[in-house]
Amino acid sequence: TDFTIHTADKSMTCHRVVLAANSRVLKAMLTSDMTEANKQEATFNNISPDVMDLLLDFMYSGKVTMSAEQLGYVLEASEYLEIMVLKSMCLKEVPAVLNPANCLSWFKLAEKMKLSDIKAECSKILVSSFVDICQDQEFLELKFSEVSELFSMVHGDAVDSDDMLEGAMSWVQHDVDGRI
Repeated sequence: TDFTIHTADKSMTCHRVVLAANSRVLKAMLTSDMTEANKQEATFNNISPDVMDLLLDFMYSGKVTMSAEQLGYVLEASEYLEIMVLKSMCLKEVPAVLNPANCLSWFKLAEKMKLSDIKAECSKILVSSFVDICQDQEFLELKFSEVSELFSMVHGDAVDSDDMLEGAMSWVQHDVDGRI
């Protein structure tokens, strides 16, 4: 090994050639006169050790085994490091894991990453499961702007106005002092 990747609480040794072959960002970092290339180490505090392990496993084997819960983190990290093959693999897996319990999280990630296909799939679930989603803790903790956007998105679709009112009331009642 000739390079070390540090995360918040773990260090992993690896090979520069493997990193450069798989990641555009790491290739640029390692083939330039950047500090990381000279010090033979880089720190990524924004990527968890578990996710970095998965990224390195992929870079070495071309395969990755991850849980549905890890998928979003791996997708985000693969975009950040521009590991395009892994990003593509993750995007193919997303529709299979979408459900009412996680579609708000995926909707926000899709919006952040500008993934219009994933956002559209989430929108369908949000409309079809609106009443259940409005009872979810994640919905209750949304910011006003996010609730407003959600309601604007589902307004006029198959969501009943009484259901929208009930959802709004649940959201307000979750933090009356902070929302009135």
